[in-house]
Amino acid sequence: MRPNAAVSLLLLALAAAPGCDSPSAAAPPTESGERDLAWLRQNAVPLRTDAPGGDASDLAPLRGIVGSARVVGMGEATHGTREFFRTKHRVLEYLVREMGFNTFAIEATWAESERINDYVHGAPGDPAKLLSAQKFWTTNSREVLDMIEWMRRHNQDPGGAPRVSFHGIDMQLVRITMNDVEAFVARVDPAALPSVRAHYACFRQYEEPVTGPPPLVYRDASAAQKESCRGGILAVHALLGAARDRYVAASSAAEYERALRAARIVVQHEEVLLSGGGDVRDRYLAENAVWVLEQAGPGARMVVWAHNDHVVEAGRTLGALLRQRFGADYLPVGFSFDHGSFNAVIYPILGPSLRAATVEPAHKGTYEYEFQRLGVPRFLLDLRPLKGSPPASAAWLKGPLSIRSIGAGFAPGTPAAYFTTRQLPESYDVVIHFSETTASTLLPFVF
Repeated sequence: MRPNAAVSLLLLALAAAPGCDSPSAAAPPTESGERDLAWLRQNAVPLRTDAPGGDASDLAPLRGIVGSARVVGMGEATHGTREFFRTKHRVLEYLVREMGFNTFAIEATWAESERINDYVHGAPGDPAKLLSAQKFWTTNSREVLDMIEWMRRHNQDPGGAPRVSFHGIDMQLVRITMNDVEAFVARVDPAALPSVRAHYACFRQYEEPVTGPPPLVYRDASAAQKESCRGGILAVHALLGAARDRYVAASSAAEYERALRAARIVVQHEEVLLSGGGDVRDRYLAENAVWVLEQAGPGARMVVWAHNDHVVEAGRTLGALLRQRFGADYLPVGFSFDHGSFNAVIYPILGPSLRAATVEPAHKGTYEYEFQRLGVPRFLLDLRPLKGSPPASAAWLKGPLSIRSIGAGFAPGTPAAYFTTRQLPESYDVVIHFSETTASTLLPFVF
């Protein structure tokens, strides 16, 4: 794929992310005296490195922090930071090997991620091509590829740990998902295939091609056209739902449930296209994450990888919905950084625009500014003791203060716009902070 075509497609694919792909309203900088850092200094856990593998003794506090939680949501303050990605990989290794986590879900496309899951469980394939097929530049990085390759190696020899599965929970691209639904019906009920194809035909006009953006924009379609397309999509989902017993008998319960979920993903996609994303997309990210965990079994434990603004416990986000569903068994982890570089689609778009951007140290009135005063390159902080009545030396941590929030896009001329106001202990259970960051290592798109 030509770089500009990849960016165009991914701008369309990622534009629906709420709050993390366009500038947030920033809280005005506030002057403050020297905050009391005693509690922060005493409770921040320095991290030895961001590199996965090797000695993980510095992550040992996670055992007590995670406890019996079934779902750990790991965020990112940008979609293109090397240190965030490597640390999430490192934490995943620890949770799998030391705490029995066996399921991984990421803010990435459904059907394409299922092929990566096959690969990590031993199926042949080129992992770079499988990752590229997601069509998200945000995940198409050396760091994510390294994690996928670790999963495959781990599953080949897990020792006493469980094998780990890889799943996408996003519904932004569905060409391959519709193909998978048709392929399943062709195998279990060939007589129904013409009907399924006819039902999908209307919506196929708006699907993403192999490369580039969709030729037609669904939101621009007439009301009658949308009604026709929506009716066809719903009919396919209903057809699979009504044929459960026959289709399970002709395949297996697991294969049937995957096909039914794929048909559901298409339904979700159509609604997200019309809504522009926002709360609707987060609702479906949560629905799909819950489905993945339920399919993995009653003892399953899952890591969810998404942006900070998704895993956060606020409003109607993915994180808020997971908290509603799992209570204390959901542990959201936010990531922050003071200064450094990251990859983003640079606004305004003039030619090829996916490249590294850099921000200077954070201003006063931000969590990053205060964290930086510790002089620790990277640390982990359990925020849960601050949710009630914190000690006087930590009361300032309850905020509200500003914190960086940079998604797929960034305008270098207005860096102060990429902050959002949070009460950090009410938003995340844990924060992992970095003094300085670098851009993720982007990979070429190969199809």
